Amino acid sequence: MQAPIKRYSMPIFLHPKADVMLDKDLSAGDFLQQRLKEIGLK
Repeated sequence: MQAPIKRYSMPIFLHPKADVMLDKDLSAGDFLQQRLKEIGLK
């Protein structure tokens, strides 16, 4: 039986361009602004 292969995981955070539509009424830029307001950075 072979020894298991070690693996490493790394998170990656990507931001789509502001004009990308995430939903029919919500762009990525709008979503970012909402989140910044919610966490008190705007």
